[in-house]
Amino acid sequence: MSPRGSAFLMLAGRYDGEEPLRRIFEIMFSEEEARMFLHLPATPAEVARRCAVTPGDARRALDHGHRSGVLLTRRVRGGTRYALIHSRNLEESVLCDERNNSLGPAFFDSWKARASSERARLAACGPPAGDRGRRILPVEPHGHSHDIVIPLDDAESIVRNAGVRAAGQCSCRAAVQACAKPRDSICLAFDHAAETFLVRGAMRKLTAKQARSVLLRGAEEGLVHMTSGLFHEGAPTGVEFLCNCCTCCCNLLHPYLASGRTIPIGRNYLAAVDPDICDGCGECATRCPFGAALIASDVACVQGDLCLGCGQCAFVCPADAIRLERRAGPLYEPDRTHEHWVGPMEPPDQTCR
Repeated sequence: MSPRGSAFLMLAGRYDGEEPLRRIFEIMFSEEEARMFLHLPATPAEVARRCAVTPGDARRALDHGHRSGVLLTRRVRGGTRYALIHSRNLEESVLCDERNNSLGPAFFDSWKARASSERARLAACGPPAGDRGRRILPVEPHGHSHDIVIPLDDAESIVRNAGVRAAGQCSCRAAVQACAKPRDSICLAFDHAAETFLVRGAMRKLTAKQARSVLLRGAEEGLVHMTSGLFHEGAPTGVEFLCNCCTCCCNLLHPYLASGRTIPIGRNYLAAVDPDICDGCGECATRCPFGAALIASDVACVQGDLCLGCGQCAFVCPADAIRLERRAGPLYEPDRTHEHWVGPMEPPDQTCR
């Protein structure tokens, strides 16, 4: 007879093995469900045989795991195969779903503890080798466009060209809880990723106009648009997500600043000030999330080594004195990848029996 709670320990061990995740799984699932998840990837019939439960009980447990965001499904000959979601996507998959907010304070306290540990590790060590990184997308000022911003790097172009669009909760702010910036229906998924979330009811489907409103809401809140490092060719289906990020909760921007800006981020634009137009009001310096804008001799200026080209300064400039210029070359390009953002965990070397 296995000790009580051992299934939760083993399930957490498939990920980081740390205590906060064990507590999270205890809140989300029964021990019997956790035991079944240890036999994945498998179909419900295979799980039923391995765990000595009825096929109906196996399917109900696996469906619960899928709705909760811990399991992914794939159609195979003979039915549906379930698999644990990859560790890099676990937080996003679970916490993007506002339905999981009902699990209570202990659930979020555990996520906060886990997020704090992970962010400290990233700040100290940087992302794992081969991590795809992220790219900052520019915000257009109210009322006009930047002539120099090419459509490929325009967040609105991504929204317009997507086939399927969906919005969900910001998983970073849900986990870290370090600010009052909006977290409901604020992060976007597209095409393959959107369909994955929509099938389980974790996000809501949007029109192009509604998705653009999400971007505008993020810009007005001072949030930074971010997507995958090679968003235009990094996945077979194209762009998979577009987040509206804050520097205090984001699982990349916070470690980036905490590490002394040593973590690479793709930044293709640089803010430039026209001193003949600038009136030195200081709105840009107040809004800049990265401390790149400042006022010197009553005129704004931008420190190029600190600027990530997010365009927040241009967005709030009342004199329209700031534009975004294309950098001569990207400071960082992550390795090409053909992984989907939402993917299954690799099967363990030895499946639990």
